[in-house]
Amino acid sequence: HTVEKITNHEGTILYQRKNKNEQKLSQDSCLILSQLLTSPFKEVFKTYASPTMMNYQTNYTFAAKSGTSDYDSLCIGYNPNYVLAGWVGFDDNRELTSSTQKRIPKAIFQNMANYLQTSESWYSLNNNIQAVKINPLTGEYQSNGIEYWFKK
Repeated sequence: HTVEKITNHEGTILYQRKNKNEQKLSQDSCLILSQLLTSPFKEVFKTYASPTMMNYQTNYTFAAKSGTSDYDSLCIGYNPNYVLAGWVGFDDNRELTSSTQKRIPKAIFQNMANYLQTSESWYSLNNNIQAVKINPLTGEYQSNGIEYWFKK
């Protein structure tokens, strides 16, 4: 919505938006997705390509998503304390011409995350979710595998 309230010249309210709070996402699904979005930092996923944040490690756990086009490069990440974003592009839609320009948002994200976050803070499992360590290549249980969260 863009209009919160309309008043006349005397301050009388002619219209005021009424908020309708409605939960759109389930907490369990959001927790599972957050845990999955820690994967871009994990070297174990290096196969034919490197995980997008592997070279931009943060001191503490963050979920992140990056994206690059010919015209924009961005990196957005979060944890319970912060939501951080870095973007590079030109206002006149010129193309990004160097690989350095495309890496800058990841470095911005890493620097902000390491500057702001001073202790570990990550989401907690609830009674509906279980953590299982899995080998990401085989999908089978592995005692020293990557921790994935699943609905019980």
